[in-house]
Amino acid sequence: MDNDTLKAVQHCMDGDPFARRLGTQVEEIRPGFARARLKLSPELMNFVGVPHGAVVFAVADQAFAAACNSRGTVAVALNVSISFLAAAAPDATLVAEAEEIHCGSRTSTYHILVKDDQGRLIANFQGLAYRKKTPIAEIVAPEDSPGAAG
Repeated sequence: MDNDTLKAVQHCMDGDPFARRLGTQVEEIRPGFARARLKLSPELMNFVGVPHGAVVFAVADQAFAAACNSRGTVAVALNVSISFLAAAAPDATLVAEAEEIHCGSRTSTYHILVKDDQGRLIANFQGLAYRKKTPIAEIVAPEDSPGAAG
C-alpha cells in the first residue's frame, strides 16, 4: 500500500462531517487497521448519565470505516453488530481499534474493540464491508487531495 493512498484515506476521514461534528479523530491508519479516538463530553451522555450507545457505536464505526477503506478502494458497511460491555466514565476518552480479519475481493470483515483511556473494554463491534471498484483517489477532489498546493 502506498503512502499517498493512506494519506487520501486519512484526508477522507478528517473531512467526514459527522465525525468532525462528534469530535472523533482517526489517529492511525495502516492497511487493514485503524484507530479512532473520542473525548467524551456532557452533551454525549444519555439520560442516565453514561455515554449514549450511539456515541460508542460512532467511534467504533469511524475506526471500521478507516480500516476498510485503507486498502485504497471505497468500502461501505454491509452489516455491523455491537455488544455494549461496560459504561465509560463521562469524562473518559474512548479508543476504538479496528483490525481486518478477512479481506476478499468484494467483502472484508473487521473486529473493533472500544476501550476507555484506562484500557477497560467498553464495546465489541464486528463489521462486514463491501468493496466497490471506485479508488479512494477518485472521491478526493483534486483541490482537496493530500498533496495539493494551496
